[in-house]
Amino acid sequence: MSERKWFEVNLLNEASEFSKITGDTVLQLKFTFDPDNYTNLGQNVSYIEGNSSNSLLILSSYIYNQKEWGKEEKHQNPIGQTGVPIIINIYADKYFYNISINEGVDPIHYSHRLPPWATNWIMASNTIIIEGVIPKSFDVITINFLHGALEKHAQVGITVFQLNITKIDVTGSYFAKGKWGNSEGYRNNLKDLVEGEKIRISIQITKVVRKDDYGVISSNEIYIFEMERQEKYSKGKEIIPLEFAQIIPASATEYISVIGLDLEGNGFIKIE
Repeated sequence: MSERKWFEVNLLNEASEFSKITGDTVLQLKFTFDPDNYTNLGQNVSYIEGNSSNSLLILSSYIYNQKEWGKEEKHQNPIGQTGVPIIINIYADKYFYNISINEGVDPIHYSHRLPPWATNWIMASNTIIIEGVIPKSFDVITINFLHGALEKHAQVGITVFQLNITKIDVTGSYFAKGKWGNSEGYRNNLKDLVEGEKIRISIQITKVVRKDDYGVISSNEIYIFEMERQEKYSKGKEIIPLEFAQIIPASATEYISVIGLDLEGNGFIKIE
């Protein structure tokens, strides 16, 4: 396949997400995959037969004052397949990080570029990608992250997260125990969405861990929503970034449904 799939873990200083204009990335672990087949959420896909040169763990650091990444260190990706839990242990030694994946016997060593104590944020992420075409008589696009159901139902299952996109706003909520949670909403300017327009929706699932000035650690899980519009329908590639808090853990998701959008190609939802 021509496009890599990946997720990353960032240990950050003075930033809540990676940025080249503020803060340092004390350590970045980027897991890249190149499987033969990569389809829908929940499908167990082996990476053993993929191109091993594209299935890598890449380690690096970004130092803001120097405005550049350090030299990358590349290792064989120690994660063999999807659909299994992943445990990442990072131990700070005097000169190295010792990184253990799923309690592996041989840890991966990475020399400090910045002192470990500089870390005050940890971010782990992966992204759901949905590509499709605006249908005739567009009203609302609804994306449901579901547990114990194949569609939203008042008596069966849980809606872990629901995202609704209209020409007026984008809202997010959840449904559990027969009740909707509080809805978060953002106004947008999509009145010019037209039939046949191609859009690309990405929903990044991110966990951010912060240590404040008093050493107190707090954790916050969020969805970062972006929608990219095709150039010919908008003034350049328009990207709308929004954030929604996770109330029910995203890891509870077993199925994703998309309503009100004609999915492209084979209709699969991608995970990057």
